[in-house]
Amino acid sequence: MSKVLECLTTVGSETKKRQSFTHFSREALQILRNIPNISMDFHNHHPLHVYCGSLYFISARTYNGVEYFNDDICCRIFLKRFNVLVKHYEFKIFAWVLLHNHYHLLMQINEGQEESKKYLLSEFFRKLHSQTASILNQVDHAPARQIWYQYWDWCIRNEEDFWYHFVYLLQNPLKHGLTTNWPDTFNYKFSSNPQYLKNKGEEYLHDMLAYYPVKDWTPEGCE
Repeated sequence: MSKVLECLTTVGSETKKRQSFTHFSREALQILRNIPNISMDFHNHHPLHVYCGSLYFISARTYNGVEYFNDDICCRIFLKRFNVLVKHYEFKIFAWVLLHNHYHLLMQINEGQEESKKYLLSEFFRKLHSQTASILNQVDHAPARQIWYQYWDWCIRNEEDFWYHFVYLLQNPLKHGLTTNWPDTFNYKFSSNPQYLKNKGEEYLHDMLAYYPVKDWTPEGCE
């Protein structure tokens, strides 16, 4: 447990290793005990109404690119809070990937929410980032530390646009060196890849890679 919260801070080309805490507060230990093995709730098919203006590609990164999510516990903290908020707002998640210092999503706001979609997105990510930051700061004994930088949203325009962004999420673990081959990438556990692999099969994923060659959709400043 003493090495669980060891993180890397990367600023430019300089890499610094943060102190690894060996003692946790009583509150932090309770938080860690209450985190089950979970997976993201998501819809493993493309949306029926991709042109409705409510489907988004989301990118968000940590402040200064610090790698707060390079261990399983911190990733599970993030995913648990994400699932709670997704259910509360009744959003649909079509694909997702969580990396060490950023994440990407393909998500849809429900019908009837379109008029307030920008407000809902802003409120959703404000709560997600504030709640996950609060828990991580309790665990690290670092009150008021800034965890998140900001998020970017892109409204998906058509079905082709959807699949290009889907493939970008699919290959992201490989892009960032967290995997070294396609089998490992398809099984990267902090993403929707394993669920698509299970439900659609490896051939399906390779077909998507062939039909929609990877483009870099990362917003400037996100990584």
